[in-house]
Amino acid sequence: MVQTKFDPLLIVLNDGLARQAYPVSHTWLSKVLIKLEDISELHILTNFSQIPRYFTQTSLNLTQTDYQVIAAINETWQLSHWTLRQTACTVYLMALAVQRPSEFKAWLLKLLSSANLQELTAIYQGLALLPEPVSFIAQAKEGVRSNISALFNAVALNNPYPACYFETDSWNQLILKAIFIESDLQAIIGLEQRANPELSRMLLDYACERYAANRPITKVLWRLAGLGADQAVAQRLQSLAETDKPLLQQGAKSALAAK
Repeated sequence: MVQTKFDPLLIVLNDGLARQAYPVSHTWLSKVLIKLEDISELHILTNFSQIPRYFTQTSLNLTQTDYQVIAAINETWQLSHWTLRQTACTVYLMALAVQRPSEFKAWLLKLLSSANLQELTAIYQGLALLPEPVSFIAQAKEGVRSNISALFNAVALNNPYPACYFETDSWNQLILKAIFIESDLQAIIGLEQRANPELSRMLLDYACERYAANRPITKVLWRLAGLGADQAVAQRLQSLAETDKPLLQQGAKSALAAK
C-alpha cells in the first residue's frame, strides 16, 4: 500500500474494528483491502455494498491514544458518534483512495449515484477523512440540498467538512436549513467560529418572521445572530432590545450579550 499521511488514521480505525467487530467481519474486510489494487470496478462497488452485511451499527469505541493520533492529524475530526459500519465504510474508501488514487474520484461518484440511503450517509459522513477532501465540495453540497433529512444531517452534523471547506454563502444556507428543519444546531462543528455578518442579518430576518407567525425562536439562533453581528446588525438588535415586544426584546438582549 502506498504510504501517505492517512496511514496512521487508517491504522487507528482498522484497529478499532479489529477490537470490536466480529472476527469473521474483520477478516472479510482485511481480505478485501489486500485485493484492492487488482480487482475490477464491479468488485470494488460490490464490496462496498456488502459492508452492512458484516458490520453492525454498534458504536465505535476508540482509546485515548487513538484520539490523540486523530487530533494530531486533524483536531476537527470527531468520530465519537461513529458506528462500526460507518468506520468500515470509511476505512474501505480511504484504502481505495490510497491504492487506486487516479481512479478513486470516478468510483466515488459512481457509488454516490447508485448507493442506497445507508451507503450515502456513510460516504457523506466520511468525506473529510478522504485524501483531497476539497475536491468533493460539489458532492457535499448535493447532500445539503437533499430533501432527505438523514442525508442533510450526514453532512451538517458532527461532520467537520462544511466548516473546513464550504464558502460563506453555502455555509450560511446550511445553517438556515438546519434551523428550518429543526436539526440539532449544537451538533454542527464550527457553528460559532464561522458566525458572520451576512448570516447574522439572515438570522435576524428569520427571527422576525417567526415572531410574526407566532412561532418559537431558539436561543441558539439569537446567539449566532449576536456573534456575527456587524455595526448595522448590532443597531437593529439594539432597536429590538428597546421594543415593547417582550420575546423580541429578550432575544435581542441575549444576542447583544453574545456579541
